[in-house]
Amino acid sequence: MARLHARKNLFLKEEDYPLLFDTTVLGRHPYCEIVLEHGAASREHAKISREKGRYFVEDLHSRNGTWLNQKQVERKQPLFNGDVIRICDIELVFYDDSAVRSPTTNDSRIDTGHEITFDESSPESLHITSQIPVKLLTEKGTGNYSKTENNSSDATLSQKSSHEQRFRALIDLGRDIGFQNEESFARLAKRLLKFFPAADCVYVFLQDEITKRFVLHAFQHRDPAFVNEKLHISRTTLEKSASQKVAILSDDISEDSWFGGNQTLLDSRICSIMVTPLLDSRQNVFGVIQLDSRSTGKRFNSDDLDTLVSIAYQVSITYENIRRYEAFAHERALEREMSVAHKVQKGFLPIQPPKIENYGFFDYYQPAKYLGGDYFDYITLPDGRLAVALGDVSGKGVSAALLMAKLSSEVRYSLVTEPTPADAMKRLNNIFCEVRWDSRFITFLLTLIDPKKHTVTMLNAGHNPPLLCDICVVPEYVAPDSPFVREIADNLKGLPLGVQPDATYNQLTFELSQGQMVAIFSDGLTDAMNMEGQPFDLSRIKKLLSSQTQQQSVDAIGRCLIDAIRAFSGNAPQSDDQCLVLFGRF
Repeated sequence: MARLHARKNLFLKEEDYPLLFDTTVLGRHPYCEIVLEHGAASREHAKISREKGRYFVEDLHSRNGTWLNQKQVERKQPLFNGDVIRICDIELVFYDDSAVRSPTTNDSRIDTGHEITFDESSPESLHITSQIPVKLLTEKGTGNYSKTENNSSDATLSQKSSHEQRFRALIDLGRDIGFQNEESFARLAKRLLKFFPAADCVYVFLQDEITKRFVLHAFQHRDPAFVNEKLHISRTTLEKSASQKVAILSDDISEDSWFGGNQTLLDSRICSIMVTPLLDSRQNVFGVIQLDSRSTGKRFNSDDLDTLVSIAYQVSITYENIRRYEAFAHERALEREMSVAHKVQKGFLPIQPPKIENYGFFDYYQPAKYLGGDYFDYITLPDGRLAVALGDVSGKGVSAALLMAKLSSEVRYSLVTEPTPADAMKRLNNIFCEVRWDSRFITFLLTLIDPKKHTVTMLNAGHNPPLLCDICVVPEYVAPDSPFVREIADNLKGLPLGVQPDATYNQLTFELSQGQMVAIFSDGLTDAMNMEGQPFDLSRIKKLLSSQTQQQSVDAIGRCLIDAIRAFSGNAPQSDDQCLVLFGRF
């Protein structure tokens, strides 16, 4: 039975965890099959799955990652007996007697049923004798492999090829090869055995994007009975073909100077070999196809190599087109998901401003992307006061939006369960100081309006100060030391939420006179850039609000401000989320 053996450390005692189910989840959540009591582990950190008798490990988008044999798991990886899985400081060893590791598993993503050895001989010992330089041509919207004959004293390649065979090969490949999954490469290998009667083995290698080494993705042997036969692959040959972008042919390895210094190939009873690189439209090699013959009576010829080069062209074009289509389809699917998420996020925000006698409200919210980290809300308290909350989560995008959703629910709960606004702020701060939020912080402004007493109470957690505006007044009756627009609550200077546990927050209470308005906004308004890279800045906001001294409608003032910011920005992209709330007494 397969099992995981935990190595003793501060978080786990040494014990075995049998893998009894098709899916075993490891994480900090108590519902996981294997519970990891480690603060840095995610709630659902990694998964062990069983598919057709084989076991695989997969990271579940954890915060700190999952590691297999000291290499980070970026996609589902097969497990072999003795593999070490590391999650944070916890090490678990996978044991399964039926999953014995091939000596070169790192070089193969498939189980060939054979023992594979890779020869690492120095490429300097190789000498070119038989080759076809290949290049993917894309001029004028067409693509083809150019083939230049290499005339040497040792071998001369004929330009004549079997058009009938090549035409049939291309038709069959175009119909059969899709490359949506690993099975497509296996189908390609089988098809190549059919096209080349002299071939005994077919290998399809793709280049790893990180290590740049060629990894075996498909293998086919003409005679399945030879399951115990050792497979010897010359990595030098693969890399030589890829680096020089040449298709290689040897109809007799024992006499070919290209392979003359490679004893591994000679010992493996290979008598004839063909290798060709796979090129994308940017002339970059992304894979290699190798065919070899292990029967002395069957050898490849120049027509075979010419056909293989043509097939490689078809494979390259098909593979790249499928990759582009998948990338496009993934992008469209992501856009649809983000569009739905945008609608869901807007559901966290108020549908319309509140209606309170003798008060006016205006609000505006526009994320820089599909999702934003800005937040605002109106919350009616049991004592009749109205809470106006506005926050700005550090960062943008999905992670900020998820934290904004958490803030939305916690603000409402804190205001109705805590005795004072200061206690509600303290509770919010401690929640976002927890390690699970990955050191994110939130600037936050809490405003409480008492419509009976006409008082306003403010608490500021690192947010930019709001503005108090005198709007329904006659300019000549305003004292010189009392400007129309002035900053308030700038002396509170509380720390943003999530910075320091148990931080305290002071409050400011003042009376909102008739004809006064308060403007609360995120820094997305002041940081709005024009095409010249200049910000809208606070001075422009103050100047615009000062010009609205005889305006009777808060809604009209808000729309005027947003229109001014849009006109200033022009076609410049929005760099940050924008949020604005205005309220005034009339």
